[in-house]
Amino acid sequence: PGLREFVSGLVAAELQAKGREVPFSVGNCPDEVETVMRLQDVDGRKRRMLHLLNYAFEQPVQGVKIEIPVGKGSPKLFYPTDGKPVAFERKGDGAVFEVRDFDVHELIVIEEE
Repeated sequence: PGLREFVSGLVAAELQAKGREVPFSVGNCPDEVETVMRLQDVDGRKRRMLHLLNYAFEQPVQGVKIEIPVGKGSPKLFYPTDGKPVAFERKGDGAVFEVRDFDVHELIVIEEE
């Protein structure tokens, strides 16, 4: 118990010590959901792809909250499956949002200016 939180804290502290920031943080997320951030180059523009994969297929995922750094510009966050925008709130140089409910997989695209 507590090992996941301990390791997360160590990684965050090491990144901070090196002047880097955590690429994203996830809250209110079941242990059975894996979160992965990938970088993608599209026509010379870099964008991030945030994947959430639920291994507990019989349990829908609800209320997951994400915080990501986005700089000072106007980022575009959306679900690529249907093009719906992701509503977010600014928090300093970051964006905070709630992922829509999903069963197995969800993907959010983050494009910055």
